[in-house]
Amino acid sequence: MIYDTIIIGAGPAGLTAGIYAMRGKLKALCIEKENAGGRIAEAGIVENYPGFEEIRGYELAEKFKIPLLIGGATTSELHTAIKLAPIYSGPLMHISDASKSVQIATKLMAKDEKESLDRYKSKVRNQIKKGLKNCIVEKVKKETPKIYRKELIELLFEQPYSKIEFVVDKLKVERKAASRYLKNLENIGILKSEKIGRENLYLNKELIEILKH
Repeated sequence: MIYDTIIIGAGPAGLTAGIYAMRGKLKALCIEKENAGGRIAEAGIVENYPGFEEIRGYELAEKFKIPLLIGGATTSELHTAIKLAPIYSGPLMHISDASKSVQIATKLMAKDEKESLDRYKSKVRNQIKKGLKNCIVEKVKKETPKIYRKELIELLFEQPYSKIEFVVDKLKVERKAASRYLKNLENIGILKSEKIGRENLYLNKELIEILKH
């Protein structure tokens, strides 16, 4: 990808430069090694900042998390949902027409559009879950095909953890078989066991990350 301008830092100045570059129809890349807001997020109290008499640094940084719009021929809505949404805490949307980016961003930031944005985020989350499920199906079929069952995969997405009793009930198998299924899934990196009291819970690590956003 060739950019018209590259902006170093996503503090107040960097983000402002990025916004105006995009409004000027420039292809802009903003690089920040930490979080949106830059070093201002580390400040205790910020005083006399335009629009605020006094505000905590991290609260001001949170307000800088403007919508991230992803588009172009090299990506897709599904790629955006699976690869990018989990690592960006602000609103994120795939767009097919870059000329509409300012209009869409303005709409997303409006208070009366919050409900619409929440619905979109729910849609993105479901897309991520669907993509993860497909990846797990392929991994199980390839690395431990003998335990593959559609009901087993569905069980992994009913909640972020599983245990022997759940497998026994869902698949109608003996405890020994249920234990073997879960251990095989842990061995190939899909689940991670954690002992809580007297029982082992098997955590779906990727699903937990999705549900955090």
